[in-house]
Amino acid sequence: MSYQDILKRLFWAGIDAVNPYKAVKKALQEYQPEIKGYKNIIVIGFGKAVCPMAQAVEEMLIGEIKEGLVITKYKHSKPLKKIKIIEAGHPVPDENGIRGTKEILNIVKTYAQEETLIICLISGGGSALFVAPYEGITLKEKQTVTQLLLNAGANIYELNAVRKHLSQVKGGRLAEKIYPARLISFILSDVIGDRLDVIASGPTAPDETTYQDAWKILKKFNLFKQVSPAVLGLLEKGKKGFLPETLKTDHPAFQKVTNIIVGSNRKALEAIKKAAYEQGLAAEVVSAEIQGEAKEVAKQLSRLAIEKQAQLSDKSMCLISGGETTVTVKGN
Repeated sequence: MSYQDILKRLFWAGIDAVNPYKAVKKALQEYQPEIKGYKNIIVIGFGKAVCPMAQAVEEMLIGEIKEGLVITKYKHSKPLKKIKIIEAGHPVPDENGIRGTKEILNIVKTYAQEETLIICLISGGGSALFVAPYEGITLKEKQTVTQLLLNAGANIYELNAVRKHLSQVKGGRLAEKIYPARLISFILSDVIGDRLDVIASGPTAPDETTYQDAWKILKKFNLFKQVSPAVLGLLEKGKKGFLPETLKTDHPAFQKVTNIIVGSNRKALEAIKKAAYEQGLAAEVVSAEIQGEAKEVAKQLSRLAIEKQAQLSDKSMCLISGGETTVTVKGN
């Protein structure tokens, strides 16, 4: 077998390990006993991979789902039988995202009762697709902030810290709206470290960041003159304590929340490593948390490969790495 064929085999082993459909189906099988006994089962979700995730839920629970709605990126839909799909903009949110989010919140409001179980499906892209700007902030203003931070090379932690504080649903605020219903979130992580508060801006998880943090991030990237007065005014009010913060760990809503990571970068890398061993290769996971400017990271990985190559005699080695690099946009 050629090295090209081996690399393809390793690549698909990694992809298969985080297949959205398979990951959710496996998790649902484990949690099936807990799902039984609720009067209403509602399915909501958002993200680029949410449709195959929803397919798994339908296959397992089709006769028990009362109502469902998921939001995904344009051209990312897959056929669903009972759960409605809305396509919307990513990575910059649009009006369809707002419409879909309103519909989800209306469903949540209708069924937010003790006898209801809400299954929430979350994957990468959820921040942009599940969008409800804070009162006084327009979609256009939020779009501008998102694009400015992306262009400036802000990492996902910085981007989401700001987005959470301009939102009615991020930073645990969705969990607050679902309470006192039972909430189980199946999450496909696309962020370094698999932090629940960062994936899709943590709509069902406590948030450690504050309005003060969001303010500092805009200052770090010198964006005060480019974002709207309304955005600055909101953050100013928040950091002075005039607005409620995102939800922290002591909020009662989290007593009825279970967040389950069904797939992650690290799981993919471990599957690749296992497949490499099966092909008779020495294998090493360099890191699952690579971040930084893409062109600089490329140089670092190249140097490491050259160093490792010099140490080998007749053996072959597979170096495996994952993470999320950023690109600072210059010009157009």
